This record gives sequence, C-alpha cells and structure tokens, in this order.
Amino acid sequence: MPFQLSDDFNELHQNGFNYQSFKFLINGFPFIMVFFEILRSDREYLWEREKEVGFTLPAGSFDVKSDRQNNVDKEEYYTPAQPDEQLNAKGMAALGNVLEIILEKHVIKYQSQLLLAIADNPRLKHFYDRLARKHRHSLKYTIVSNIGYGGNGYAITAHY
Repeated sequence: MPFQLSDDFNELHQNGFNYQSFKFLINGFPFIMVFFEILRSDREYLWEREKEVGFTLPAGSFDVKSDRQNNVDKEEYYTPAQPDEQLNAKGMAALGNVLEIILEKHVIKYQSQLLLAIADNPRLKHFYDRLARKHRHSLKYTIVSNIGYGGNGYAITAHY
C-alpha cells in the first residue's frame, strides 16, 4: 500500500491557538499535516495575512503546513529527504492524493472556508503548482497560486 492515513485529526490547543494535525504514511515514511486557525481576534496577524495575500480572509481560514514527521521532530522543517528516503514517482503521486484527501476531510469536519499554504522551497513550489494545475477546473475548490511574499503562496477556497 503506497499510503496509510490516521483515523482522525488530533485537536490541540496551545498558547491560545487552536490547531489540528493529521498523520499519514507514504511508502512507509511518516508525514504530518497541520492546520492553524487564523484567529479573527488577532487583528495584527489577520491584517498582515490579508496584506500578504491581497484579499480579505473569511472566518474559517487556516494556515496549512505539511512535512515529514522526522523534520518536525528535529525542528528542521522542510529539510530534503536523504537519498534512501526520497519518494519515487508513485510515492509523489500518492502524496498528492493524500494531501487532497486530508484537505477535503478538514473542510468537511471543520467547515474550512479558506486554506493558505506556502511552498518553502523550489521543489515544493513545482510540486504544488502541478497539483494546482491538476485541480484547476474542480468544482470543489478554487486555487489561487503565486500569492504572498515571493509568490510562493496558495489560497484554496472550498466550495461546499
């Protein structure tokens, strides 16, 4: 099996922030996806994010991050995988499918309206651009790419 998903989201509350995480395996390698709610009460942060993306963020907006679990554990975010841990073409395709499945699960469970993601390196940007092109004509989502600082951001609006 190329991928395996957790049963459900892990809900966490720390330092006044609400966030959800979802763990999964691709070809036996552990990954995690985290959703941080953009709090409407933090006006400064909300304003900064709206300035960054160029539009007003609706209630139900979340910052989304995904990485290998070992990078998160070591706090070495988005560090490239070692050669023996790299995903092959089937693994990358599975990763794209898993990200879509988890985003959809989050939208359904938490009524997410908008999800913001940033590609933290050129390889991720290329991968996310391919995923955005694949879903360009979807009725479920509108994806705006090349937003934010450096043009590495994505805004995914759910249509449910």
